[in-house]
Amino acid sequence: MCTRIFSIILCLSVYLTSSISAQDRQSEAENLFAVAETLRVSDKAESKREAIKKYEAAIRIFKEMEMRPREAMAFNNIGNIYLNLSEYENALTALENSLQISREINDQKLQTITLLNMGRTFRLSGKQENALAHFDRALALSRETSDKEKQAAALNGLGAVYYTLGETRKSLEHLELAALIFEELGQQVSQATLLNNLGLINRAMGNQDDAIEQYNTALSIFRASKHRAGEADVTLNLSAVYSDQFRNVEAMEYFNRALEMFREAGNRQREAVILNNIGVFYNKLGDRENSLDYYNQSAAIA
Repeated sequence: MCTRIFSIILCLSVYLTSSISAQDRQSEAENLFAVAETLRVSDKAESKREAIKKYEAAIRIFKEMEMRPREAMAFNNIGNIYLNLSEYENALTALENSLQISREINDQKLQTITLLNMGRTFRLSGKQENALAHFDRALALSRETSDKEKQAAALNGLGAVYYTLGETRKSLEHLELAALIFEELGQQVSQATLLNNLGLINRAMGNQDDAIEQYNTALSIFRASKHRAGEADVTLNLSAVYSDQFRNVEAMEYFNRALEMFREAGNRQREAVILNNIGVFYNKLGDRENSLDYYNQSAAIA
């Protein structure tokens, strides 16, 4: 009898120890994830890379504990960081892991988020047809789940891709649909992103004043929202349109602002683009010496 009671107590003790151990591991993983979330929104590249390490440590525990939705979200967030750092191959590797897991567990919301990030990655890396395919799939899924916010994001992405492909009419159609949804939802940062894209199209069509108005509205929203990446993109676009209009003082002011922000973020690829643009700007002014200097700086990074 005593032996039986002892065995029951021993088994219960082992079970409780195992249960506490599992809770501890889950807490450890969630703490790592929370730290990563804080680090990834930093403007500093070093903080973003530290966030990746924290996510990777959390993923090892999520995998061990079979917490698949959390594992998939961590992979998605790693992909998003690499996207912001313009490391597109690393971004796609992480995002493909997220997409595979989210499909296996039939998490349509996370599938949509990951498809959107993959669409952005393909678009920015110059693979427009792949970007179209992923944005289309994201749009279809978001309509199935009645997710208005993701519908607008997919339409916005499609509009940006069609613009890159030179299909202006299709681009405007998708962006205008996205604008209606963003207005309905009161999504200001998304609205600013859309205004930036509309500014790109108006500049391409020669409507410079409309482009400047849209860029400045977008810039105000991004600044108020402390969205540095969006602010940097719009600042760069304003520098280009001022250059088009030979408003040289304003063009250089915005070139330098954008350059400072991308350097601060550690985005070397965008830094190289701006340095090249400044080289083009000086070349238009007939200043060959400064033009060559900036071309060389850009080439050293690229």
